[in-house]
Amino acid sequence: MKTILKSFLFTIIFVLSQQAVQAQDSEKTVSITVSGSGKTQQDAKQSALRSAIEQAFGTFISSKTEIFNDQIVADQIASVANGNIQSFKMLNESQLPDSSWGVTLKAIVFVSKLTSFVEAKGVAIEIKGGMFALNIKQQLLNEQGELIAVCEMVGLLHEPMQISFDYEIKSDDPKSLDAESKNWEIPLTVTAFSNKNMDFCADYCLKTLAALSLSSEEVKSYKNWFCLKIL
Repeated sequence: MKTILKSFLFTIIFVLSQQAVQAQDSEKTVSITVSGSGKTQQDAKQSALRSAIEQAFGTFISSKTEIFNDQIVADQIASVANGNIQSFKMLNESQLPDSSWGVTLKAIVFVSKLTSFVEAKGVAIEIKGGMFALNIKQQLLNEQGELIAVCEMVGLLHEPMQISFDYEIKSDDPKSLDAESKNWEIPLTVTAFSNKNMDFCADYCLKTLAALSLSSEEVKSYKNWFCLKIL
């Protein structure tokens, strides 16, 4: 009788624990800081959200991200209304000199809902490593996201940097270089002055890097780094 009772209690505990794990997995979220650009604020925001979804998908669900090549489907997946993105916080939002927009935001992505959503679209998925490695994968996602965001920033600031300096040219009186006055030189002084485009690029760069930087708590929980000295 005791053996049967123990088996019964063990079964109940096992079932309840599995339900608890499933409930936790169904609510698993990951956060990622991403950048995006576009002709309008909305386009830039949508670009950033697509990037967040694609990176989360590639890290936690499947390396086969071909589904995002379809612009319409990608926009549907990245829509806040579809529930794949729990929320997002705008960290930087700036209009460039050419009137386009660049944004940096932190998005919270529902991994489980994203999985169900793409499955409903008929996409075969392969869960990568299970949810138990969430913290490790979150760190990997952050590292990849930082690199992508910095590359996005560099590309975005390339054009403004080309027009970030104004130049002033001053010439002195011509001077003869030989007795016959066949060769002459005209001394020129070229002075470069940074303009408002440089101020914008510097400000945008600092805001983006600040948005990507880790908080004190994140630094404490991050993976250990070991110093290597070569003598």
